[in-house]
Amino acid sequence: MLKSVSSATTRFTQRSSALVVVLLLIALLGETHNLLFSQRPNLFGSASLHPISAIGYASFAVFLYAQYYTVGAANAAAAISSVIVIVSLQRSLECIMPQWPQLVTSEIFTRHGFDVSFNGRFSAQTALGLLGLHGALLAERHNQRLAVGFALFALAVATFTTYQFVLHLFLLDLDLSFFSISLMILSVIGLSMRYWNLPPFHPLFVNGKVSLIVRSLLLAVQIAPWLIGLRLSSMTALFPDQVYALDITFGVIGILLTACILTIGVIQSRLHKELESAAYFDPLTGVLNRFGIEKSIKYCQEPIGILFLDLDHFKTVNDRFGHTTGDLVLKEMTAMLQNRLTPNELLGRWGGEEFIILTQASQRTELMQLAQSLCDAISNLPVRTHAPFEIHITSSMGVCAYDPATESFFNVLTRVDKALYKAKERGRNRAVWAGGPSLPQTLYDPATPIQPLTPEMDRLH
Repeated sequence: MLKSVSSATTRFTQRSSALVVVLLLIALLGETHNLLFSQRPNLFGSASLHPISAIGYASFAVFLYAQYYTVGAANAAAAISSVIVIVSLQRSLECIMPQWPQLVTSEIFTRHGFDVSFNGRFSAQTALGLLGLHGALLAERHNQRLAVGFALFALAVATFTTYQFVLHLFLLDLDLSFFSISLMILSVIGLSMRYWNLPPFHPLFVNGKVSLIVRSLLLAVQIAPWLIGLRLSSMTALFPDQVYALDITFGVIGILLTACILTIGVIQSRLHKELESAAYFDPLTGVLNRFGIEKSIKYCQEPIGILFLDLDHFKTVNDRFGHTTGDLVLKEMTAMLQNRLTPNELLGRWGGEEFIILTQASQRTELMQLAQSLCDAISNLPVRTHAPFEIHITSSMGVCAYDPATESFFNVLTRVDKALYKAKERGRNRAVWAGGPSLPQTLYDPATPIQPLTPEMDRLH
């Protein structure tokens, strides 16, 4: 398939499936730990995984990867996520507002008469995390920006909880579950992968130095609490109130640093896109320029067709009507061609009034039919200007098939360019087939300029 330098492709499918398996495995291990060691709530200094937490994270993992082929399945998933959001919101309000009715709490099963031997806590941190995770899945069906907002909320909760977890690990008895914090962090990573092509997560997953820097800074933010905890643990013992104050202070700092890093990443990503657009796209017509075409050619692994077209007597248009009118003609012609081409066919401006079309068709009959239809469309295109009349133009084309496995792009460009000038010699407004490879193989260097036109060839324009 032909691929433009700016086209987005589906990514991370294998990574997402692996992450789902890991999430489900951790949830299973957490509940196993809960059942087997229910009488030892501080085994390894960690609380167990609460059943509600396990259900919340396990269902999130399934919904993260699931493809819903029926409306009923999608509605069922939404219903489960809605219940988890409601329960998580209730638990969060219970912790934040003492006067709020206590319906969930950590002892929800015991309060309602069920003696299920477990020691995990359904903490406020877990409730807020699940609220953000499942809220994002619900919101994405209606508003992507709202879904990203929930994802950022979940990221903030995970960052704050990580700082709290580490400080308590070094300074106090830990009442947070290893399983729960692991599930929260991995779930946030999975959600960011799901929204990889949306800001502010996009800079994390694109290739390049910007992505590497952003990921490194975020990793540093997550490593920082471990260093802080180690440093504080070697100091004089702190009172619980002091530890909780450190929770708030460093947690807020971690959230602010994460927000700043993501913001910087978005800004840098936008600047990168602008530079890429300037490098690979023609500013007048908006199609790929010469470098964009060369970049796209590198993606080709199967035979394709190449149409190399040149507008006939275009210099006369510029000389008679001015370059502003000439620019209008180029834009009108380009817009018409883009409307006629399929999404898998690429149009690029090679320079001046020369354009290249790359198509998946590689058989002579198909290519010549396409070329002739485009020649006819260009000749029938009326370009309306400020003058009281319309301008009509024609084009000449060289057409050939290109197999990257057997021929260099430099060679095929030479062949199709010769065919273009044969079309000029035969009267213009036509397409000529270039035939098979006739030149010895050479390595194609994108930095090597195409040979300039000789005066004799220039007269054929």
